[in-house]
Amino acid sequence: MLRRAFFSTCCLVALSAGVANADIFPVSDPAKTPASTVLFGAANVREDNAYGIVGAVIALNGDLTKNGVIFNASWEYLDYDYLANPVTPIEADGFGVNALVGYQWVWGDGDKFAALAGVNHRHIDTQPFDPFSDTDGDNTSFKVQGELYLNNGSWDLSAIGSYATHENAWYTRVRPAFKLGGGGDIGPEISYHGSDEYDTLEYGAFIRVPMDETVAIGVRAGYADSDSSRSDGGYVGIEIAKAF
Repeated sequence: MLRRAFFSTCCLVALSAGVANADIFPVSDPAKTPASTVLFGAANVREDNAYGIVGAVIALNGDLTKNGVIFNASWEYLDYDYLANPVTPIEADGFGVNALVGYQWVWGDGDKFAALAGVNHRHIDTQPFDPFSDTDGDNTSFKVQGELYLNNGSWDLSAIGSYATHENAWYTRVRPAFKLGGGGDIGPEISYHGSDEYDTLEYGAFIRVPMDETVAIGVRAGYADSDSSRSDGGYVGIEIAKAF
């Protein structure tokens, strides 16, 4: 199948302050030159939260369908509101940069596991200034990330987990999916993410479709259940990737 050769990219991105993650699986014809790079982007919004990210995953051996070292680099934008205490709302915005390197193992019909480690740097501004927030200003974390993809006939499964040392920030998500005609996927998703300052459970659904042999687009929607410091509510997001 055209899309199987590219499942090994599994572009997992964005450990973020209560917002988006993306995993995109562009299609590729195995008879053609294997791709070495995937460019990706994602955006996610819900009440009092917005997030965007752009980045790339590169196979250093020139073939994302094979075992080998991979490099993941991304830039992210964050905008979110929270309560510093029961009566003091805070507006926060900023950006982040991620640089991770790791190794991926590919087997079977596109199954993959990858382990990465590197650096996450964030700059966050709070208005009004929150003296009790450790996220305000510049901070740099050691970050680790694991990615799993399993392909089994009429269904597949993707899962990720990330951890960054600053504020003990974590992100996990699982997506089981049913395969659609033409190479698309549809299914439920559940994610749980947070840090020392918040935690959020998201549950919803996604659909991902190939636009051609190198481009895939996905959309996601659901409900976010946060702790008392952040608002609950529905979320929507979009994901896109281009392979080279």
